[in-house]
Order: sequence, then C-alpha cells, then structure tokens
Amino acid sequence: MKTISVQKYIRVLKKKWRADLYKLLFLDVSINGKMFNTALMSLILLSVIVVMLQSVYQINQQYGTYMLSIEMFVTFIFTIEYIARVFCHPQPLKYTFSLQGIFDLLAILPAYFVWSASGSNYFLLFRVVRILHIFHIFELNHYTGEAKVLGEALGQSRAKIVVFIVFVASLVVLVGFLMYIVEGDKNL
Repeated sequence: MKTISVQKYIRVLKKKWRADLYKLLFLDVSINGKMFNTALMSLILLSVIVVMLQSVYQINQQYGTYMLSIEMFVTFIFTIEYIARVFCHPQPLKYTFSLQGIFDLLAILPAYFVWSASGSNYFLLFRVVRILHIFHIFELNHYTGEAKVLGEALGQSRAKIVVFIVFVASLVVLVGFLMYIVEGDKNL
C-alpha cells in the first residue's frame, strides 16, 4: 500500500476543493450550483430593490439604516463570491479581465467608494451593474449572436432613429413651452 505524505494529501485536497468550488461557481450543472445561482439571483434582486428604494427620500429617511445594512451585507457576499471566483478559476487573470469578471468587480466597487468617500453617492447607480450577472446565471451569453444581428439592424436604421429622437425631443420642448404659456409664472 502506497502512503501519501501529508503535504501531498493537502495539495490534492486543495485542488479537489478548488475544483468543486469552480464547478459550483462556473458550471451550474449540479443541484448545488442551481441553488447557489438562485440565491445569487435573490441577492441581486434584493440589491436592486434597495437601490431603487434608496432613491425615494421619505423611505430612505425612515429606513435608510436598514437599507444600508442590507446593502453592506449583499456587497460583502458579492465580494466573497468575486474573491472565490478569482481564487478557483484555473486562470485567475483571464477571469479578472474577462467581461464577466469586470462586471462582477464593478458590481462591488461603487459601494466601497461610497462608504469610503463622502459626496460619492452617484457611484451608487453603478451597483445596478449587478443585474448584468443575470446574463451568466440564465446562460444568456448564448444569445449574443442575436444581439449582434439586432445591433446591425439598429445601425442600418440609425438615420430613422435620429429623426425620431429629434422629433420626440422637439415635441417635448414644444409641449413644455405650451404648458408654460398656459400656466404662466405660477409654477416657477
């Protein structure tokens, strides 16, 4: 019977643990992977709802502390997830600089900017980038070819789209001017 040194056993154990973590985070083939993605989806939706509620002044005044606690918790979980993804990926730099890795990083960095620097509340809007993680969870990356076709169609219709936008903008300005004339100086 062959004996394995303790250090070699630990290396094998770490590789297996790392491989299991990779399967959980990237492959989504097991029940645990699907449960993990469901939990991630729930956290993403919770985070987006909190961001939207924070934009309502009365709600933010009354429940701001609770929403900040929820946001800190969600950001902490996403930070751990990002670190785990970098750690278990066979090529950590490739993941870090991939589109998914950049989106995952952009989903957590704005919260840290807001918490560390005063007057940086506008970074909070970038937290909605977390919703782009849904593309990975639902495996919507397979439909990027269709997105290219849509992009080409929009490119070919650029002139029509510009005319439409100019028309709508002109109409909005005209209606706004008419409302000002009708209401007068009362609502300034």
